[in-house]
Amino acid sequence: MKNKLPKEIPIVDLKQRVSDFVESYPGGHEALAAILNIRLPAFRNRFNEKNGTGYFTLGQLETLEDLSEEKFLADYFNERIGRVSYQKPDAGALDSVELHDLRMRVDQRKAALSMCIGESISNDGYIDEKEAIEIIRKHNRCIAAETEYRHSLIEIYRKKG
Repeated sequence: MKNKLPKEIPIVDLKQRVSDFVESYPGGHEALAAILNIRLPAFRNRFNEKNGTGYFTLGQLETLEDLSEEKFLADYFNERIGRVSYQKPDAGALDSVELHDLRMRVDQRKAALSMCIGESISNDGYIDEKEAIEIIRKHNRCIAAETEYRHSLIEIYRKKG
C-alpha cells in the first residue's frame, strides 16, 4: 500500500530548493552557468524553463547538489519512492564524543517531532494537510538521525580482527 500525500503540497519541492540554492550562491547565475559549462542565457532558460528548454538535466542537478550543503536531489528521489536516507558515518572520524553528538541530534529531532504533533493537535483538534507534511518531514529526519547513530555506534564498537 502506497502512502500518497496530496499532490498540491509536495514535501520536497525540488524546483524551489534549487531556486533557493541558485539565488543564494555567490556569483549567482553567472557563476553557476560557468560551472555547468553553459552560456548564461541557456542557464537562465533552463532555470525558468523558457524558450522551449526543459529544466536542468539530471547531471546538471547533481552538479548543483554537489555544490550545495543540502541534498535536495536525494530528498526528492527518496520522497518519490517513499524512502529515507541517512548520512553514512565516516569510520575514521568517529569517536565517543561524536557518538554523543549524534545521540543528542536524535533526541532533538524526536523532541521537535513530538512538539510538532502536539501543536498540530492542540490548534484545532485535527492534523491538516500542511501539518501532516511537516510531521512526516520531522519523522523522516528522526529515522535518518537514528539510523546514522546506530551505524556509528556499530562502527565505534565493532570487534576488530
